[in-house]
Amino acid sequence: MSLRGLERVAVVAQFSPSPLLSKSFERLVRELTIHGYLVIVSSTTEGASDLHWPSGRPANVVIIRRPNIGYDFGSWAVVLNRFADVRSARFVLTLNDSLAGPFSSIGGLITDFESVPSPVWGAVRSYQFAPHLQSFFLGFKQGVLDSKPLRRFWNRVSVQGTKTKVIWKYELGLSELLRTAGIQNSAAFDGATIVEGELNPSILGWRKLLESGFPFVKRQLLTEPHVAPDSAEIPSVVKRLFSEEVVEWL
Repeated sequence: MSLRGLERVAVVAQFSPSPLLSKSFERLVRELTIHGYLVIVSSTTEGASDLHWPSGRPANVVIIRRPNIGYDFGSWAVVLNRFADVRSARFVLTLNDSLAGPFSSIGGLITDFESVPSPVWGAVRSYQFAPHLQSFFLGFKQGVLDSKPLRRFWNRVSVQGTKTKVIWKYELGLSELLRTAGIQNSAAFDGATIVEGELNPSILGWRKLLESGFPFVKRQLLTEPHVAPDSAEIPSVVKRLFSEEVVEWL
């Protein structure tokens, strides 16, 4: 499959225990296509059944099925290494399905990514453990994915035993690579303006992110509410800001 000459490509890592896709995933993919992106879904959903889109599969969507190993970085690496033309697209996004939402348009995020001068972008920068772009929503442009440091990074992605190892080796490791290679990066939301110190902005700063225009919350906050002391308030905040019932998005 040739993807040469494409302007905009989004690679979305997806997993669900059954082929039925969530409202969040459907809406995310639809939003990406609305903003001109070809969406490549790198799915680790097990079984041979086709993915089920309750609202209908959007146009401009390609689905790659792969074994459920390697976590999200494995899903992104499979696409970037198998389809080299993706790396030279003008705008490339890598995303995963760890977020509930978007409860409103992602147009502001897309505009921020496409307009900033830095070649690497993230929706949220965290200072937990070390300064880094959180991996659930990243963007690459100006051919940076074809640069030697990033080609080497994606070519060397391998299976890690735990999610924690993936975070240290690849999420934090990517930002460390950008720093040492002198590749500029930016973020739509900087954790220093969302939470104090080295707290995780997407977990403990969920309310301020929503109120600042980030139309997502981490799914973990809804499935494991103990991770944030005020996570029980998420449904009412989402209802107030977006007139949506958050439980419908899981």
